[in-house]
Amino acid sequence: EHVSREEKQAFLRKLFPGCAADQIREYILLLDAWFAAEGSLSAIAQTMFIHKNTIQYRLRRLAEITGLDVRKPSQAPALYLAMQVFLELEAAGDGLVI
Repeated sequence: EHVSREEKQAFLRKLFPGCAADQIREYILLLDAWFAAEGSLSAIAQTMFIHKNTIQYRLRRLAEITGLDVRKPSQAPALYLAMQVFLELEAAGDGLVI
């Protein structure tokens, strides 16, 4: 709550360079499913109604875009923080301004 909306949006834009708000939202939904399922591809596939290979492709693409791989414990916290920031902005009705 001590971080301004503009700083939060700047953080997300920096982490997801070149992505539109709807693309970032899709990656956030993937991250939300990842953390909720504790990394179980089967559980994520069931929750999101997509094939496990599609999840793996999206995770690779996320890593290419952000430079962070959620499957690596040392890199997951930054993505978790991005997810929380995005969800907080969305809950407040602020959304993401690109």
